[in-house]
Amino acid sequence: MVIEDPDFTYQRNSGRLYDEIVRESITESFEKKWQDGNDSQLDIVIVDYDLLPINYNANNQPIQLRMKLTIDYAFTDRVRNKVIDRQDNYIQIYEFYIVQGRGEPPETIEEAREKLIQELSDDFYSMLAEQW
Repeated sequence: MVIEDPDFTYQRNSGRLYDEIVRESITESFEKKWQDGNDSQLDIVIVDYDLLPINYNANNQPIQLRMKLTIDYAFTDRVRNKVIDRQDNYIQIYEFYIVQGRGEPPETIEEAREKLIQELSDDFYSMLAEQW
């Protein structure tokens, strides 16, 4: 798996760039599922990582956020040297609440990011395994 990406904001707790965290998480998550050795290669370019408030309370404080990850990817069969699937500007979105009482438990940004990455990895695995 090869991942290229732009630098974006730092995580406050660790001081690490979010791109490093996202890159590691995508790699680990996909590799746990995909175990066909070196017969294939998934190349990912992280184009954008966005976190925006989408819902506010009466005091104009955010209560719901939207996390969006935009990537370009190519999945290649290394044996036949053939591109199996390729897409630019693939978007994965995850929306979550950060307050109580909204029908869903609140989540931290880290929890939401892990769920976004897990969903992305699951989607990739499903899409690419069907074509493999």
